[in-house]
Amino acid sequence: MKLNKTREQLINLFIESLEQEQIPWHQPWKMLYQQNGITGHRYKGINAFLLSYVCQIKGYNDPRWLTFNQISKNGYHLQKGTKGVPVEYWMIYDEDTKKYISIDEANRIAKEHKEDPKPRFKLVSKTSIVFNGSCIDGIKPYMQEKEFTPMKNSELQETLDTLIDTMKIKIIEHPFENGAFYLPSQDEVHIPCSHLFRDETYYATTLLHELAHATSHLSRLNRQTNGKFGDKEYAKEELRAEIASSFLSDFFPYQVSEEHLQNHTAYIQSWMSILKEEPNELFKAIKEADKIAEYMIECAGIDLKRVNEMISEQEMGQVQEQSAAMYMD
Repeated sequence: MKLNKTREQLINLFIESLEQEQIPWHQPWKMLYQQNGITGHRYKGINAFLLSYVCQIKGYNDPRWLTFNQISKNGYHLQKGTKGVPVEYWMIYDEDTKKYISIDEANRIAKEHKEDPKPRFKLVSKTSIVFNGSCIDGIKPYMQEKEFTPMKNSELQETLDTLIDTMKIKIIEHPFENGAFYLPSQDEVHIPCSHLFRDETYYATTLLHELAHATSHLSRLNRQTNGKFGDKEYAKEELRAEIASSFLSDFFPYQVSEEHLQNHTAYIQSWMSILKEEPNELFKAIKEADKIAEYMIECAGIDLKRVNEMISEQEMGQVQEQSAAMYMD
């Protein structure tokens, strides 16, 4: 299957980073919510991952992105030599009318023709080039009206307890350093006692990673994890859990220890092999990681309204008006 420009660029960036023995999703930047600078649409999934990564590489501190048409229509000017980034979006194509239609229109037609056995609609992937606000003259400087800040360390244990209770999982703490792991057969997370870690955030980082694996249980997200340590299936599950952990870093006082990074350098060759042979595995991992993170955030009782308030009601209304384009989640 041929990759679109968005996925091709993300794969290339990931492989390049892994070849330099760097883990791409553990970079020393604070992930701002990547958004369209005009509509306020918040990018998710693959698009958010790619745009955040480009911001880190280029040193952009502005999370807003505009198309060339949006720049022109608003009287802004793109700085000379600026390179854009391809983002993907999905549209619904009506095979009967040979036209692209909105989600609402597709739903209306589907209801009116419930008994029509012939598949009428198909999703079509397209890409659009966007440019960062840091490279646009005339646009107002980025001012984040409401910033979501991670919980303080004093709130951390209470939130972790809520997460564990809601997931209904047993945590086994060992009074010695014997590694951390999830045991699927017993649905248990084994971890050294918290006092053996450098500080409580390192403990939380390790626990969250193992709890991400535990979401695979049939009572939770029911994800297949048949691999054994050292094989590709095991590496794929590590990829999912690691990316999910990076998504969770926006909500927890998250610090990645050198030990944690060193432990995962063992997977670098496996990950490179997977991405080169099966590039779509990265996008599957990102999609699964989104599900894992959202599930854990909900279980932890974190109020996502505080995050969503970053986009005003007016901006949300503008996004809804653009329902003809269904962005990748």
